[in-house]
Amino acid sequence: MDADPSLDCLGLTQGGHPEIALGLRFLEPRHLVGVAAVAHRRRADGQEVFVHRPPDNEKANYASRMHLPQILDSVDARHDLPTVRERRLGGHLLEVTLMRTASDARSLAELVHGKVAPTDIRIADALWESLTELGANVQDHATAHEMAAVPGFCAAQMMPRSGEVVFAVADAGVGLLRTLAGRNASSDREALVLALSGTSRLDEPDRGRGLPNALDLISELGGELYLATGTASATATSRGRIHGVLGTPFRGTLIQGRVPVGRRGRPRVALPLRATRA
Repeated sequence: MDADPSLDCLGLTQGGHPEIALGLRFLEPRHLVGVAAVAHRRRADGQEVFVHRPPDNEKANYASRMHLPQILDSVDARHDLPTVRERRLGGHLLEVTLMRTASDARSLAELVHGKVAPTDIRIADALWESLTELGANVQDHATAHEMAAVPGFCAAQMMPRSGEVVFAVADAGVGLLRTLAGRNASSDREALVLALSGTSRLDEPDRGRGLPNALDLISELGGELYLATGTASATATSRGRIHGVLGTPFRGTLIQGRVPVGRRGRPRVALPLRATRA
C-alpha cells in the first residue's frame, strides 16, 4: 500500500487544530465536501474552525463559486474565502449541498440527473442510482451510533475539457470501522473492503449495496471510485483497486466518483469485486 496524500494536505484531521488550509495544487469536489463535513463536525463539538483560502486566486474563487463560504457561514466557521459574483454556469456545477435525510439525497440525485442528462442520458441514469444509494448511506453512517446531528455533504462538477463528471459525498460521522465493527472489521482497511463488497451493519435485504452498485456502474462506464475512511483509502476502477494509507485519519467517510461523459463505443466491464491490488 502506498501513502495517499490527497486528503492529508488539507489538514482536515489534525486533532483539535482549528485551521484548515486549502493549500493544494488542485481542488476537487471531494476536498470541498471534506472541508464542509469536518468543519460542521468540529463546530458541533464546540471547536473553533478557520478555513484558509488557497493562495491561488482561481482555486479560491472556485471554492466560493461552489458555495463553500455559505456552508461555513451556516455553522459560524471562520474563513477568508473571497466573495464572487454568481455566474450562470448551467450544468457545469452542483454546489456543495447539505444532506440530512434520504429525501435530501434523492433531491440531489434529481439535480445531478438534470445537469448530466443533456450530455449523456446513460451517465445521468447511472449517477441517479449511485447518488441516491450513496446519499442514503450518509444518514446511516451519521446515525449508526446516535449521531443524528452529523449531516453529510455532496457536490458535483462537470469538466468539459476532460469530458468527465465528478461527484463527491462526505460525512464526518463514525466512519466505516465503527459502523462495521459488528461484522468483524478490525481495521479501517478491512471495513473499507467489507463496504465495497456489500457488507452492511444491518441484516435487511439489499442493505449495503450502495457502494458496490456505484462501483459497478462507474467501472462499466470507464470511470473510478475513490473511498476514504479513517486511515484507509482505495481507488477502484474496472482494472481493480489501489489501496492507500492516509497519514492522518479522516474522521468519517468520503467518496468521490469520476465518470467519463459522452464517450461512446464499447463500455468497459467491471472486474469482480474480489479483484484487488495493494
